[in-house]
Amino acid sequence: MGIHHAIENLLQDFRLAARRLVHRPVFTTVAALSLALGIGANTAIFSVVDAVLLRPLPYPEPGRLVRIWETFTHPDGVGLGSVSVPNFRDWQEQQQSFEAVGAYFLRDVNLMGAESPSRFRATAVTPEVFPLLGVAASRGRALGAGDKMHDPVVVIGDELWRGFFGADPGLVGKTIRLDGENATVVGVMPPGFEFPPRSEAQLWIPLKLSETAVERRGMHWMRTVARLRPGVEPATAEADMKAIARRLETEYPEHQTGRSVALKPLADAVVAGQRPILLALWGAVGFVLLIACGNVANLLLARGAGQRTELAVRAALGAGRGRLARQVLLDSVLLALAGGGLGLAAGWQAVRYLASMPGSSLPTGHQVAFDVRIFSFSIAASLLAAVASGLLPAWRASRMDLQDAMRERSATGGGSHRDPARAALVIAEIALALVVLIGASLLVRSFWALQNIDHGVRTERVLTMRIPLPKKYDSVEKVDGFYSPLLERVEAIPGVESAGTIHLLPVQDWGWNGSFTVEGRPEEPPGQEPFAENRYVGGDYFQTLGIPLIAGRLFDRRDRGESPPVVLVNRTAARRYWGDESPVGRRIRFGEQEWLTIVGVVGDVHNRSLRQGVTPEIYFHHPQHSLTQTTLVVRTTIEPMTAVAAIREEIRRLDPEQPVFRVQTMDEVVATHLASSRFSGILFSLFAALALVLATLGVYGVMSYSVGQRTREIGLRMALGADRPKVLSLVLRQGLRLALFGTAAGVVVALGLTRFLQSQLFAVEPTDVATFAAVPLVLLAVAAVACLIPARRAASLEPTAALRHE
Repeated sequence: MGIHHAIENLLQDFRLAARRLVHRPVFTTVAALSLALGIGANTAIFSVVDAVLLRPLPYPEPGRLVRIWETFTHPDGVGLGSVSVPNFRDWQEQQQSFEAVGAYFLRDVNLMGAESPSRFRATAVTPEVFPLLGVAASRGRALGAGDKMHDPVVVIGDELWRGFFGADPGLVGKTIRLDGENATVVGVMPPGFEFPPRSEAQLWIPLKLSETAVERRGMHWMRTVARLRPGVEPATAEADMKAIARRLETEYPEHQTGRSVALKPLADAVVAGQRPILLALWGAVGFVLLIACGNVANLLLARGAGQRTELAVRAALGAGRGRLARQVLLDSVLLALAGGGLGLAAGWQAVRYLASMPGSSLPTGHQVAFDVRIFSFSIAASLLAAVASGLLPAWRASRMDLQDAMRERSATGGGSHRDPARAALVIAEIALALVVLIGASLLVRSFWALQNIDHGVRTERVLTMRIPLPKKYDSVEKVDGFYSPLLERVEAIPGVESAGTIHLLPVQDWGWNGSFTVEGRPEEPPGQEPFAENRYVGGDYFQTLGIPLIAGRLFDRRDRGESPPVVLVNRTAARRYWGDESPVGRRIRFGEQEWLTIVGVVGDVHNRSLRQGVTPEIYFHHPQHSLTQTTLVVRTTIEPMTAVAAIREEIRRLDPEQPVFRVQTMDEVVATHLASSRFSGILFSLFAALALVLATLGVYGVMSYSVGQRTREIGLRMALGADRPKVLSLVLRQGLRLALFGTAAGVVVALGLTRFLQSQLFAVEPTDVATFAAVPLVLLAVAAVACLIPARRAASLEPTAALRHE
């Protein structure tokens, strides 16, 4: 009977709460929408954080998978690098911490379709990789110990199988054309499988090792993955690998001096670049939700003040303190559930929209799904919002004194205008909004600095397209026999001004590098050798991108495969390694390779990244090297994209099976490089604007309520001689006092939190003085406007009408 009665009371209170909210549509709509904005933003960002940071990788026991790097020292610090084949094999033989160590290399391959080839990302793997990952093929088999390095076999991904091959059930065992050669399909991987994670690779082939790669310990190019033995911790495994590195340094000092090993869990290595900004965004939307909860709590407190007589009567009729508190708390629960439903729908749409934005680093497709985890989070966020917004009003209702409430009603007609709890909520809202605003301002300033940096190239009217050659181009003569005629044909197209090639376009986040020796100088200690990024160019590359010649000459037709090898250096390399001397005519050498003569010095270019300073660069001449991974760059006198069809036709005439992909203007290449910073700034700014609006509404709500409660007092002041400017000043001072306390608290909190944005900032410090001075002033100005409206209303009151107010 007791339980039945309790349930009946609870249902009755629910009906009463619902009826109260329905009868106050404006109050209900404002409160529910405030919570919907906060819950929706949190749901959207959590869905991404869950997909990127929280979900385990799609392999058995993913916590035991690790990445291993070789570390090396250079003049700018310590770098993480790939591993050479001899070192990799020594690791396999000497390690004691792993079940297996495998190696892989990402590359693009040409897959021949019915009419023309297409380009896909592929991963070349050693036989250990698939067994240590522990994922079986859904059809056929994966690669394993039985596959020799040179076997022409391939495993394909489920997405490629369904899209390109039409889910052909008999594909396993068939032959396909990869890079102009036949390969037998031996397996299809299950849906959702990717390796490396988030690489978009859909083809896996045996990693083929040339005799040169097997013998050269100084050639670092493979990536490694390993599975820890049961019970072995990553720190123990890293110590084991460092001991191996020390032994290799002793045995091979010419190659291994200054080199060691670094190890990181595979999941951490995958998300290392995304973790800081995602956590920062999640923190920002968490603040937005707290601000929304503060607004709803203020609304409930304001309404509770107007209901004190009603609650007093209920208490007089026998309602206990718990029943009174529950009635108020149920209001916030219903508001939060309504806001949660709207927020879930809004968050779903927001993720789909944000993931489609240019430069979005958010995962798409199967990686983000609104499943039970996201739904549960939305429910949890709604309940948290209900408690956060309703707990204080409910506690206050339970502590109400009947006689005080009745005397207060008789005396003032509505309760005291001084409410420390509501003032504290507004101060907290302003402080949280200020933190988000400062974070957004720092990111926007960082993006602005990146956008306006001189990257060293002229990007206007430059077309780029990737043209990597298949394996049949296996010599310097064959490679040059394709690219040199192509450049001549392209430059003959009407509207084309010049053309060149480079193996990796500027402002990319990776590249090749290495230390070198200067002829006639003593060898430097490890870590102090001359060190430079390497680029391979051909044709009129420097003229096409507007890179100036500083000294000497550029590459020309005399620098062919049979000619003595020559290189160019950039201005930074010339200054760092030759000082006031001219490097033109000097010779350098990488390892035990042949000597290279420097024939010119060219201008600096941000080849690695705009975020990094210009590094020493060495340019090799493409016709003297058999490099097949190349991008064509074309400067035009017309709209660049209008020349694409003619260039494609010239490529088709040279080789009908040669695909072209990543067709972009150079402006688009730079924009893509900046897109991640732009995206983060836009998203953070959106949340900051939302926080500012909600905080402003909180200030306005408190001041408007205060004016309403002080109507009789204001009328009395005016009747006793206070003029309108004094009344206006009285109300403004009260509101601005809250804003000042909030901004002061926000500045203190921001000083502690913005340091977590350090990795996302460029040319601006996390504690930038200008930002910390300007943003509080803007927030105070907005708060002043929010106070001005109720202040003007107070100043316009007629004393006689105000004195009659109830």
